[in-house]
Amino acid sequence: MLLFSLLLAGCAVRSSQSTTQRFQKGRSASVSGYVLDAATCQPMAGVPVAKNGAQTRTAKDGFFRLKYPLAQYQLYMSKELDELGVYSLNYAGSAAIPADTAQRVTLLLVRNTYRFPPHGHLRPADSVHVSPCRSPWQSLPGSQRAFLIQDSSIHQPRKLRALTFRVGKEGFGREPFRVRIYQYNGPDKAPGEDLLTENFVVSAGTEGTLTYDLTDYDVKVSGNGFFLALEYVVSGDKFYLDYHMVGYVPTGPVLHPPYVFANTRTWFYIIGKGWQRQPPAENCWPLYESALSVEVEPVPKQPTGR
Repeated sequence: MLLFSLLLAGCAVRSSQSTTQRFQKGRSASVSGYVLDAATCQPMAGVPVAKNGAQTRTAKDGFFRLKYPLAQYQLYMSKELDELGVYSLNYAGSAAIPADTAQRVTLLLVRNTYRFPPHGHLRPADSVHVSPCRSPWQSLPGSQRAFLIQDSSIHQPRKLRALTFRVGKEGFGREPFRVRIYQYNGPDKAPGEDLLTENFVVSAGTEGTLTYDLTDYDVKVSGNGFFLALEYVVSGDKFYLDYHMVGYVPTGPVLHPPYVFANTRTWFYIIGKGWQRQPPAENCWPLYESALSVEVEPVPKQPTGR
């Protein structure tokens, strides 16, 4: 786990020293301060701060105040000062606080960055942002993660031809999931109508880049974009698997989710809670968004009657 930096006035860091501390049952102490992003020095709002079972969250300006119970009476020699737990999706660890807990502290959170190697479409500046999630569904049955697929050079409706994604260390896991296609209704709007109503479930038996055929499903999408969603399928569910094609070579345009960090539009669905927008700094980008692509083809023109 990362060790958060403890900053005092003038940005000086107080080092840990060997100290004898006494904790008495029934007594409490308090600590207050600010939580900032180490890279931008901007306040971190809504970050949980906890100690000895007591917990609070930072305000919009990053400020927190926590009153916590002291541990039972004990005498020991410690090379570390009291630890204050500070938790966030992309920041994890603990921070040393001075023995004088009444003193206000500033915690500078060091982002747990993850460098994803560019694959010809990911800018180097956008390849380093956040630590990816361990699982895109977090083992929640029926949960979905929807990725926006857009291409500014395509304005006419298209038909989906093939879905390609990476499986393994730099992509998705091998567990089965159902593919869903949703209508795009504009910026900051949740995924709309379900365009792929048939049961299309895929499961990777091996690692690598896998492609699945979508032509038989006749899914037509708008030129403005669409959402590609993956739904977690639990073991024991009744489903039919579609197997990947071997040696397939795309012939039409291949679309990807936006690879500019600020333009990511990922949504997460939980049964009973509905769709929730995932801020770019708090989702699994770029691990999963950059592991997806969809091949499209022009919609055939309908013959005109005489």
